Amino acid sequence: DEARTTFVADACDIGDGVDDGVNVFSKLTTGTYYWEQTIATPNYIAGQTGTVEVTRGLETPVSVANILAGSIVVTLLDEQGEPLVGGYFSLKDTSGVEVALACDLCDGYPDGVSTFNGIPAGDYIVVQWVAIDGYLPAPDEPVTVTTGQATPVEMQVERGKVLKLRNIDSGTSSPITDGCFSLRTGDAEGDIIAERCDRDDDIYPDGVTVFDGLAAG
Repeated sequence: DEARTTFVADACDIGDGVDDGVNVFSKLTTGTYYWEQTIATPNYIAGQTGTVEVTRGLETPVSVANILAGSIVVTLLDEQGEPLVGGYFSLKDTSGVEVALACDLCDGYPDGVSTFNGIPAGDYIVVQWVAIDGYLPAPDEPVTVTTGQATPVEMQVERGKVLKLRNIDSGTSSPITDGCFSLRTGDAEGDIIAERCDRDDDIYPDGVTVFDGLAAG
């Protein structure tokens, strides 16, 4: 049978009230434990792991060495150059492999700024992987990360086109509410790019289904 592990505890540097780089696990019984670093200080790479033998009543010191990396600070801007809240971004290496995710709300501050922390030095591509409602996604942005530095990136977006589908009775031309539609590229065999319903917009019920944030075509 495969060996099974049981979660025992977690700890943070400030958990003991002292911000000194020391994380303390207390009240452990004698035995072998597996530890994993889940969060590192910004600009350092987390993910170190190891095992340690603990004897009850004795303090067991473990040194964890973090590798200094860099960070990418992405600011999403609207057409007027003002910060746009709610961005979601993916970071890919030059071969197209996703290496990290970041979002505006991940730090608890909706300010239009998303940060990738603990990124090794090298060349990457920042991709806006979720478009803001009503806006087109920003063009991909190449970026070079330098060890120990925060690299700023500004990504500007523009509003997309709007398509309104009015659902009416074929005999009276009166509005029919609660309709839902899918939108495809090209023709009936094209890929579905959006699905919307009458109830999805601010004016409901009016029999009008709105698709916004569309590219011209």
